[in-house]
Amino acid sequence: MANQKQIYKELELTYREGKDHWGKINVSAVNRDIIALVKLVPHRTILEVGCGKGTLTKDLVKIADKVTAIDVSPTAIDAVKQAAPQADCIIASLEEFTSPAVFDVIICAEVLYYIKDRQKAIRKLRELGRYLVTCHFIFSPRQVGLGSTMYEILLLQFKMIKIIPYFKLRRLELNFRILRKLS
Repeated sequence: MANQKQIYKELELTYREGKDHWGKINVSAVNRDIIALVKLVPHRTILEVGCGKGTLTKDLVKIADKVTAIDVSPTAIDAVKQAAPQADCIIASLEEFTSPAVFDVIICAEVLYYIKDRQKAIRKLRELGRYLVTCHFIFSPRQVGLGSTMYEILLLQFKMIKIIPYFKLRRLELNFRILRKLS
Protein backbone atom coordinates (compact mmCIF):
# COMPACT_ATOMS: atom_id res chain seq x y z
CA MET A 1 0.00 0.00 0.00
CA ALA A 2 1.44 3.35 -1.07
CA ASN A 3 2.14 6.04 1.48
CA GLN A 4 0.90 9.61 1.04
CA LYS A 5 4.17 10.90 -0.42
CA GLN A 6 4.18 8.11 -3.01
CA ILE A 7 0.56 8.83 -3.99
CA TYR A 8 1.41 12.49 -4.59
CA LYS A 9 4.53 11.52 -6.55
CA GLU A 10 2.40 9.27 -8.78
CA LEU A 11 -0.08 12.10 -9.39
CA GLU A 12 2.77 14.38 -10.51
CA LEU A 13 4.04 11.66 -12.84
CA THR A 14 0.53 11.26 -14.28
CA TYR A 15 0.44 14.97 -15.16
CA ARG A 16 4.01 15.09 -16.42
CA GLU A 17 3.41 12.15 -18.77
CA GLY A 18 0.09 13.61 -19.95
CA LYS A 19 -1.88 10.59 -18.73
CA ASP A 20 -4.34 12.49 -16.58
CA HIS A 21 -7.95 11.90 -17.64
CA TRP A 22 -9.50 14.85 -15.82
CA GLY A 23 -8.80 17.40 -18.54
CA LYS A 24 -9.53 15.03 -21.39
CA ILE A 25 -13.05 13.86 -20.59
CA ASN A 26 -16.10 16.05 -21.02
CA VAL A 27 -16.38 17.65 -17.60
CA SER A 28 -18.80 20.41 -18.58
CA ALA A 29 -21.77 18.73 -16.82
CA VAL A 30 -19.73 18.19 -13.66
CA ASN A 31 -18.44 21.77 -13.72
CA ARG A 32 -21.96 23.10 -14.35
CA ASP A 33 -23.28 21.18 -11.32
CA ILE A 34 -20.43 22.37 -9.10
CA ILE A 35 -20.92 26.01 -10.17
CA ALA A 36 -24.68 25.69 -9.50
CA LEU A 37 -23.98 24.44 -5.97
CA VAL A 38 -21.41 27.17 -5.30
CA LYS A 39 -23.90 29.85 -6.37
CA LEU A 40 -26.34 28.72 -3.64
CA VAL A 41 -24.11 30.18 -0.91
CA PRO A 42 -21.83 33.21 -0.48
CA HIS A 43 -18.85 32.59 -2.79
CA ARG A 44 -16.62 35.66 -2.93
CA THR A 45 -13.60 33.53 -1.93
CA ILE A 46 -13.09 29.97 -3.15
CA LEU A 47 -10.41 27.38 -2.41
CA GLU A 48 -10.15 24.64 -5.02
CA VAL A 49 -8.28 21.64 -3.62
CA GLY A 50 -6.73 19.41 -6.28
CA CYS A 51 -7.27 21.90 -9.11
CA GLY A 52 -5.43 19.81 -11.68
CA LYS A 53 -4.87 21.69 -14.92
CA GLY A 54 -7.62 24.21 -14.22
CA THR A 55 -10.67 22.89 -16.08
CA LEU A 56 -12.91 24.04 -13.22
CA THR A 57 -10.68 26.90 -12.07
CA LYS A 58 -11.24 28.87 -15.27
CA ASP A 59 -15.00 28.81 -14.55
CA LEU A 60 -14.59 29.65 -10.86
CA VAL A 61 -12.66 32.88 -11.54
CA LYS A 62 -15.72 34.14 -13.45
CA ILE A 63 -17.98 33.95 -10.39
CA ALA A 64 -15.70 34.75 -7.43
CA ASP A 65 -13.62 37.72 -6.37
CA LYS A 66 -10.72 35.50 -5.28
CA VAL A 67 -9.92 31.91 -6.24
CA THR A 68 -7.04 30.01 -4.71
CA ALA A 69 -6.17 26.81 -6.55
CA ILE A 70 -3.90 24.23 -4.94
CA ASP A 71 -2.51 20.95 -6.24
CA VAL A 72 0.36 18.65 -5.28
CA SER A 73 1.59 18.58 -8.89
CA PRO A 74 3.94 21.35 -10.09
CA THR A 75 3.10 20.33 -13.66
CA ALA A 76 -0.62 20.80 -13.03
CA ILE A 77 -0.04 24.16 -11.32
CA ASP A 78 1.96 25.37 -14.33
CA ALA A 79 -1.03 24.46 -16.53
CA VAL A 80 -3.64 26.11 -14.30
CA LYS A 81 -1.61 29.32 -14.28
CA GLN A 82 -2.10 29.40 -18.05
CA ALA A 83 -5.79 28.37 -17.92
CA ALA A 84 -6.79 30.80 -15.16
CA PRO A 85 -4.14 33.50 -14.62
CA GLN A 86 -6.49 35.40 -12.29
CA ALA A 87 -6.32 32.57 -9.72
CA ASP A 88 -3.72 32.31 -6.98
CA CYS A 89 -2.04 29.00 -7.85
CA ILE A 90 -0.07 27.18 -5.16
CA ILE A 91 1.79 23.88 -5.13
CA ALA A 92 0.51 22.32 -1.91
CA SER A 93 -1.47 19.43 -0.52
CA LEU A 94 -4.57 20.04 1.58
CA GLU A 95 -2.66 18.77 4.59
CA GLU A 96 0.15 21.32 4.29
CA PHE A 97 -1.82 24.30 2.94
CA THR A 98 -2.36 27.22 5.32
CA SER A 99 -4.26 30.45 4.96
CA PRO A 100 -4.85 33.37 7.31
CA ALA A 101 -8.30 33.80 5.76
CA VAL A 102 -11.31 31.51 5.88
CA PHE A 103 -12.76 30.77 2.44
CA ASP A 104 -16.46 31.06 1.69
CA VAL A 105 -16.38 27.78 -0.27
CA ILE A 106 -13.93 24.89 -0.59
CA ILE A 107 -14.23 22.58 -3.57
CA CYS A 108 -12.84 19.05 -3.50
CA ALA A 109 -13.74 17.43 -6.82
CA GLU A 110 -12.37 13.92 -7.32
CA VAL A 111 -9.64 14.49 -4.74
CA LEU A 112 -10.47 13.37 -1.20
CA TYR A 113 -9.92 9.67 -1.83
CA TYR A 114 -6.25 10.40 -2.54
CA ILE A 115 -5.75 11.71 1.03
CA LYS A 116 -5.04 8.87 3.44
CA ASP A 117 -5.40 10.71 6.78
CA ARG A 118 -9.14 11.33 6.64
CA GLN A 119 -9.50 12.83 10.13
CA LYS A 120 -6.75 15.37 9.44
CA ALA A 121 -8.32 16.27 6.09
CA ILE A 122 -11.74 16.85 7.70
CA ARG A 123 -10.21 19.04 10.43
CA LYS A 124 -8.33 21.03 7.80
CA LEU A 125 -11.47 21.57 5.69
CA ARG A 126 -13.34 22.80 8.76
CA GLU A 127 -10.51 25.27 9.55
CA LEU A 128 -10.27 26.61 6.01
CA GLY A 129 -13.86 27.14 4.94
CA ARG A 130 -17.53 27.76 5.62
CA TYR A 131 -19.03 25.55 2.89
CA LEU A 132 -17.73 22.45 1.15
CA VAL A 133 -18.57 21.12 -2.29
CA THR A 134 -17.48 17.55 -2.90
CA CYS A 135 -17.75 15.59 -6.08
CA HIS A 136 -16.67 11.98 -6.22
CA PHE A 137 -17.58 8.50 -7.26
CA ILE A 138 -19.12 6.29 -4.61
CA PHE A 139 -19.35 3.16 -6.73
CA SER A 140 -17.06 2.99 -9.73
CA PRO A 141 -14.49 0.65 -11.26
CA ARG A 142 -12.14 3.66 -11.30
CA GLN A 143 -12.66 4.50 -7.64
CA VAL A 144 -9.60 4.45 -5.42
CA GLY A 145 -10.49 1.77 -2.85
CA LEU A 146 -13.26 2.74 -0.44
CA GLY A 147 -11.87 6.24 0.08
CA SER A 148 -14.97 8.08 -1.14
CA THR A 149 -17.32 5.95 0.93
CA MET A 150 -15.22 6.47 4.06
CA TYR A 151 -15.18 10.24 3.49
CA GLU A 152 -18.94 10.27 3.01
CA ILE A 153 -19.38 8.62 6.40
CA LEU A 154 -17.12 11.20 8.06
CA LEU A 155 -18.78 14.11 6.26
CA LEU A 156 -22.21 13.13 7.61
CA GLN A 157 -21.39 15.28 10.64
CA PHE A 158 -21.93 18.39 8.49
CA LYS A 159 -25.30 19.69 7.36
CA MET A 160 -26.05 18.72 3.77
CA ILE A 161 -27.62 21.58 1.83
CA LYS A 162 -28.07 20.05 -1.62
CA ILE A 163 -27.07 16.90 -3.45
CA ILE A 164 -26.92 16.28 -7.19
CA PRO A 165 -26.63 12.56 -7.95
CA TYR A 166 -25.28 11.31 -11.24
CA PHE A 167 -25.69 7.70 -12.28
CA LYS A 168 -24.27 6.11 -15.41
CA LEU A 169 -25.81 2.65 -15.84
CA ARG A 170 -23.58 1.66 -18.73
CA ARG A 171 -20.46 1.99 -16.58
CA LEU A 172 -22.13 1.29 -13.23
CA GLU A 173 -21.02 4.57 -11.74
CA LEU A 174 -22.67 6.60 -9.03
CA ASN A 175 -21.31 10.08 -8.55
CA PHE A 176 -22.48 12.72 -6.09
CA ARG A 177 -21.99 16.47 -6.13
CA ILE A 178 -22.76 17.62 -2.59
CA LEU A 179 -22.87 21.03 -0.90
CA ARG A 180 -22.39 21.04 2.90
CA LYS A 181 -22.10 23.67 5.62
CA LEU A 182 -18.87 23.15 7.59
CA SER A 183 -19.64 25.25 10.65
